[in-house]
Amino acid sequence: MSKLAGPKAGTVVWIPCELKSGIFPGEQGVKIEIPIGGRETVFGFIPTADIKAGQTPERGLVRAVVLHAVNGKVAVLFRGDILSQSNPVVVPLAWLEEVAKPEA
Repeated sequence: MSKLAGPKAGTVVWIPCELKSGIFPGEQGVKIEIPIGGRETVFGFIPTADIKAGQTPERGLVRAVVLHAVNGKVAVLFRGDILSQSNPVVVPLAWLEEVAKPEA
């Protein structure tokens, strides 16, 4: 996968995350650390169809869709239940461009 540059609405991206067990079969807990001011943690339960395995069992990539980008911020929508804040989640554009990978 190549590096993300200038995400547009509708772009599917894969964001690195920490993986946990889900409450129900067919889902996994996902934890993402985002530098918003200090450190913000996004946590929720995502369908396993929207998760790719990483290099270790506790790391992976979670699928998100870009809704819009304005003034250095990007709203990304995750499928599933985000418990730590509202969904879509607003993240810094520079961070997303650095860590996310576009869908191939």
